[in-house]
Amino acid sequence: MEFFYKWPITTSLPAFILVAVICSIIVYLTSHKLIHNSLSKTHERTGRVLFRTTASLLALMLSFTFANQRVSYFKIKDSLESEAAHLVDIYLDLQFYNTPEAEEILEKEKHYIRSILKEGLDFEKDNPFFTSSESIFISFYKNTLELEPATAQQVQLKQNLLADLDAVSDYMQMRGYRSKPEPLNLIFIASFGYLVSAILFAVYKPDKITIGFLSLYNAFVTMVLYFIIMMNNPLMGPLKIQNEPFKILLDIANLN
Repeated sequence: MEFFYKWPITTSLPAFILVAVICSIIVYLTSHKLIHNSLSKTHERTGRVLFRTTASLLALMLSFTFANQRVSYFKIKDSLESEAAHLVDIYLDLQFYNTPEAEEILEKEKHYIRSILKEGLDFEKDNPFFTSSESIFISFYKNTLELEPATAQQVQLKQNLLADLDAVSDYMQMRGYRSKPEPLNLIFIASFGYLVSAILFAVYKPDKITIGFLSLYNAFVTMVLYFIIMMNNPLMGPLKIQNEPFKILLDIANLN
């Protein structure tokens, strides 16, 4: 699958569908050639029932998996917007705090945001929690803990800062957990389902229309499988989530 991750969606999706459809047609034609001389009416009826059942089970499995992966994908995407929102709150609170220490922390916040934009959301290192942005955030957090409020307003502002920083830390961990590709056993299950469906479909005599119907069905199911696989790894591939919220943050808050 890493082969398809490197291509844009306009190239990888058609290529993925083409490979799956060609494989299913080859299996279908080969299976029909091997069994057509032994087929009886009973075999045809049994094969048609089993094909419809297998196709329905495969579609049901893919539909549930697609829904789950979509929720997980947008959870990561929404977390970036939430993290950017908390960083705006931190920026405002530091301005209201209005001390030299707060100004120093504010500069570290700007540095943290710029480091995220420079690194991107994917991590090449073995340990995603040891990155440049992570080191900056730890220093950022430490300086905030060391703030010594002198007024009631500053006490409240420090509490707000620590709550926002804790939320940002949670979102950072969420990105770290999803920074590595996850194994998706669905690929093997779906491949086996394709194989079984193509073999059972062999009870139908091949012609242009029959092959066309099989190709359309497999193309649609393969397209759903493609998006499941791509959303399973939201920080890589053609559907990779971008760090756009942080770019907007730099522009709107004028942090650059």
